[in-house]
Amino acid sequence: MRNPHSSAVGCYQLTTAALADVGWKSRTGDWLDNPWNIRSDDEFAANYAAQNAALDHYTALNWQRLGKTRSLVGQRIGDVKVTEGGLLAAAHFLGPGGMRELSECGFRPDCIPEAAAAANGGRLAAFRIVMNRLAAGSAVNAGYLTGVHTPGGGRQQENSHSPGRGVFPPWLGGRAIEQPPLQGQRRHLN
Repeated sequence: MRNPHSSAVGCYQLTTAALADVGWKSRTGDWLDNPWNIRSDDEFAANYAAQNAALDHYTALNWQRLGKTRSLVGQRIGDVKVTEGGLLAAAHFLGPGGMRELSECGFRPDCIPEAAAAANGGRLAAFRIVMNRLAAGSAVNAGYLTGVHTPGGGRQQENSHSPGRGVFPPWLGGRAIEQPPLQGQRRHLN
């Protein structure tokens, strides 16, 4: 699956920049040597196991890049309990830099980065997406990616495509793709 509004490809809508972060693509979009011998976007879109591997690596990088925003785990933002999975789900949409900006600003709709607001129907609509992702992600234990697990932060489930791998990301279950996935559209995610 390719998003016609961005460079995103595959079921997790990983962009060229996201795949470059994990070392599979160059910043200009050329495929590099990778563990799955993927050589094209079509090959990547057809290989679910490769997409899982790329997503896991990218998500683990995002966890590190969230920095002090990770200290929100266990707290509540409105009626949403913040968990590792929730922060990662929201960071996949905004990028870890965007999540840090939003948290440092106090998690208000007016803190949504302009690019996310413009691409998703305004700041309030983009803020709702972030909050929905925070809530949806709270149902999943992302400990296999983060190395930590907050009690009450969801349970790890088995994924039929990768035994032993938790079901992640939880926000993809039949929802429409936000336009465009911003996590890789920025020049620098840090």
